[in-house]
Amino acid sequence: MRGGMQPAKLGMFELLQAALRHCQNNMLAFIGFALLPMVPLIVVGLLALAMPRGIQDMITPVLQVIALGVSGLSAGMVVLLAYDRLAGVTRPVSAYVTRVSGLWLPLFVLSAVSALLMLIGLYLVILPGLIAMALFLPLVSVILFEDAGMEGLVASFKLVAPRLWPTVGLCVMLVLVSLAIVLAFVILGAALATTTLGLILLVPIVYALSALLAALHAVTGMFLYMHLRELDLPGRSVVTE
Repeated sequence: MRGGMQPAKLGMFELLQAALRHCQNNMLAFIGFALLPMVPLIVVGLLALAMPRGIQDMITPVLQVIALGVSGLSAGMVVLLAYDRLAGVTRPVSAYVTRVSGLWLPLFVLSAVSALLMLIGLYLVILPGLIAMALFLPLVSVILFEDAGMEGLVASFKLVAPRLWPTVGLCVMLVLVSLAIVLAFVILGAALATTTLGLILLVPIVYALSALLAALHAVTGMFLYMHLRELDLPGRSVVTE
């Protein structure tokens, strides 16, 4: 693995550092891959802005729920690319699209379910939300690497459960880093909002922020998966040409 990176031997803090470095080194590619499945949703969302207020109120909750599932497709694209970048493998974009498309149902449904569980837990009491986040952080990697299908939630739960509290600690650090990134973008947005051009630029910046955070969570989940499975190098191809 490049740079002597060995996830099986890293602690949780080092795992997050490794994920951040990997995202930094491949930022534009990861953002692009994360945005790719979001394009239809973004287009529909923009079209909805031109609709009457009543229709917007009906469409918005539906789009929000769909977005939870689409996040799984985005994470799948990023995880496959991140995995190949670690192995030094180059593939056409179509190979990643084909692989994710073949697993769209578990990626979409289970990502939406896990996200809802996490959001409910965070809303009621913070700790249950963090526990849900920890248990399902490697969910996308489990689906992609182990062909877990609709059993992905159970497989992810079983994988994380023996190391639950260290993984909760990882999630706390991941949330703090994500908040710091959001804060930096808020400061940038406040500066841009003072001009007309800045307001126009805010739209792609918001989407880029969303994609960046999605990529960071996906890559962190991949490194966690490799750590828990004691993998130091990609063991087999998970992308079909």
